Amino acid sequence: CRSDANKTSGAYAVAIERRHGPCVLALSRQALPQLQGSSIEGVFRGAYALTDSFAGEPHAILVASGSEVSLCVDAAKEAGRNVRVVSMPSWEIFEEQSLEYKQTVFPAGVPVLAVEAHSAVGWDRYSHAQHCMRTFGASAPLKDVMAHFGFTKDRIVRDVNTLIDFFAARPVPSLTDRPF
Repeated sequence: CRSDANKTSGAYAVAIERRHGPCVLALSRQALPQLQGSSIEGVFRGAYALTDSFAGEPHAILVASGSEVSLCVDAAKEAGRNVRVVSMPSWEIFEEQSLEYKQTVFPAGVPVLAVEAHSAVGWDRYSHAQHCMRTFGASAPLKDVMAHFGFTKDRIVRDVNTLIDFFAARPVPSLTDRPF
């Protein structure tokens, strides 16, 4: 769940304070930057808007849970459109939030791309498209493996712009307005 020190601190605090269920902290050995907008308090909400690349309503949202968050921040800056980055350390905690809060994180009519260097399983609930692993991994230096599987700034920029263009002439299904 590590995207930076604030999120790791928040995850530890949640693990200590929440006593009604299991908790797993999956940490990375990668050297990751401290992200502007990162928040210990946001971890307690399960997901939160880390940043918008421009003022105004977002054209799209990039959502990620760990080391991919910094990749999303870099891609959002280069996308040429207003792209929000959402850090989502816990699906379960996010599901406990009010509908109103969920709609501030994922506003109606805004397409969402999940970025996860792991399985796409589960991300369809929180995104309209997923840039995730579809095969088994590979063995090589991290930078080479990430490039091989398309986890690069340029690829994410391409994917988010493709998503925006795809939904330009279609209604964007709500991710939060559902019966259960």
